[in-house]
Amino acid sequence: MKYTESDLEKATLEWLEGLGYQIIYGPDIEPDGGKPERKSYGDVILVDRLQAAISRINPSIPQSFQEEALKKVLQATNITPKLIDNNKLFHAMLRDGVDIEYQRADLPASRPGIFYVYAILCDNNSIYIGQTENLENRWDEHVKGRASDHTRKFKPRLLIHYEELNSREETVAREKWLKTGFGRKWLRREWEAGRTRQAGGTIAGDKVYLVDHEHLENNDWLVVNQFTAVDLPARGAQAGNHHNRRPDVVVFVNGIPLALFELKNPGDEKAKVISESDEKSAFNQIQ
Repeated sequence: MKYTESDLEKATLEWLEGLGYQIIYGPDIEPDGGKPERKSYGDVILVDRLQAAISRINPSIPQSFQEEALKKVLQATNITPKLIDNNKLFHAMLRDGVDIEYQRADLPASRPGIFYVYAILCDNNSIYIGQTENLENRWDEHVKGRASDHTRKFKPRLLIHYEELNSREETVAREKWLKTGFGRKWLRREWEAGRTRQAGGTIAGDKVYLVDHEHLENNDWLVVNQFTAVDLPARGAQAGNHHNRRPDVVVFVNGIPLALFELKNPGDEKAKVISESDEKSAFNQIQ
């Protein structure tokens, strides 16, 4: 009985589906497909799936820092002109997680009749000024990107100043003054001189994990057949002709392509047999 490459592909998909993988036909998720999951043919990471996995695996990490980790992952695939260097960086993130830093503030608990004016230093060096009755909760909302458009766009790094006041009217007036040009200059000068009332706490080093190694069922296991990708040059490399690649089967974990199958007819004499030395060389290369 003769087997074609299509027969092998079908058998491979059935085998992987039996292991628990979701099976999707590649053209369906292409940019112009029926259910697109890629913005361009150069995108090989399924971003929405990766973003959902990061949120699911790292529930204690603020959302804005989950998004920062996602950006680092996407940039790592094209950060240097050398493919091997990009692969090493990406492999480290996949294995060890993505490093992030943010402030874990030590703030006063909410008290009846006490209002707060506060100032936050953001990652673009701007200062956000606001007021609240619960400073601890409000800081947490800013860190999670839920408090204002400004701190959603520019991530909060430090709560550099806060003041306690006894009435809403006094609080509103103080906030208004701090937002003036003179107030902002005073605030920045006092903070740089170490004279503001700061939140304390520590800069927390943490990890955002891309794969749940302890609870495998928490990952997104996907197989795509006939996945077309455009081979784009790495950053800094000379532009050349773009080549379309279409491996027969690609295995994704949390939207990240981790393995591929190129299926060959076993009866085809032209199908190359990989020698032990070739195998060892290929393994060293991907490491």
